[in-house]
Amino acid sequence: MFETVDFLLPGEAQDDSLVYSLLRCRPSSGGPSRFGKSTPISLVFVHGIGTHKETWLPVIEHLFEIQAASPQPGASIIVEAWIIDFPNHGQAGIINEDHFLRHPEAFGSYQGGRMLRTFLGSGLVMPHTNIIIVGHSCGTLVTVLSTIGYSPQDLPYSRIILVEPAMMSNSVFAKIDVEPIPVIALMELTKARKDIWPSRAAAHEWLRTHSPWKGWHPRSLELFVEHGLRDLPTAKYPHLTEGGVTLSCTREQESFCYSGLQDCVDALERLRELCTLIPIDCIFGNIATVISHKMQQGVFDVCRDKPNASTTVLDGAGHLIVQEDPHRLATTIWASMNKQKEETFRSRL
Repeated sequence: MFETVDFLLPGEAQDDSLVYSLLRCRPSSGGPSRFGKSTPISLVFVHGIGTHKETWLPVIEHLFEIQAASPQPGASIIVEAWIIDFPNHGQAGIINEDHFLRHPEAFGSYQGGRMLRTFLGSGLVMPHTNIIIVGHSCGTLVTVLSTIGYSPQDLPYSRIILVEPAMMSNSVFAKIDVEPIPVIALMELTKARKDIWPSRAAAHEWLRTHSPWKGWHPRSLELFVEHGLRDLPTAKYPHLTEGGVTLSCTREQESFCYSGLQDCVDALERLRELCTLIPIDCIFGNIATVISHKMQQGVFDVCRDKPNASTTVLDGAGHLIVQEDPHRLATTIWASMNKQKEETFRSRL
């Protein structure tokens, strides 16, 4: 269905020259020339906290399946999809482990935004394509904050799609001490999370019976066991030399990533500006697990009455829709891309 290639990209000196890990997916059935005058699209996907870049693969697989089943002349066609690890997650977390052991506070959403800008300036993205970026959870903060530094007419994205955006208004932020949001409890739970198993098979068996993994699509769980875990020993556990596996993103790193609550406020304010500049699609589940209804309301308020912005609420979906229902999410993302096509067609009439 598609071919994948791994890339390693050196980061900027101001971010301690961390190494960024990327995966490029391209349809094996041909490039842009196959689709004539179709608009070529490069998709970029940004994952959430505690996962890894490959968590997006089931979504990408289904997007390519939808595309192969319904190519339309003049439609926007995906010619490639890029996924990138946070530098303390997945393969990147393994590569950068010594750095984060010394500097556990070294990654936040603003640094993630600079990571995306480094990637966009690397020349890796296929030339002459429109870039659509899709972020999930904390990845939505990284996505939105990556637009800082560009002038309004030079924004790198033709559309931004935000899945369960982890943003909040100033009013919600101001009341956290008396009205805690779910992510506060998640930050504490992460610190005590089980993180050592005797084998990948044992880890798979344990994860499939415990939350949140027990609700995941089987393919998503398999990918987590493959890429979200790593072999022992590690820099954190150098004494565990008898085998087994642990988390690629350590508990300490995951917990720290949840602490950047001011970034949630800053991203919402940046989103307010972006809604007047480029198309924005926000996708929520109606089951408020991590992103509370009050947090969702802040995004709804920002998007309301903005011609470039839309919000979609999926019944029966929760915060981890990427892992729980990747096919349904892919269908929703495809609809957003078709909406772009329809808007472009109308603008040309």
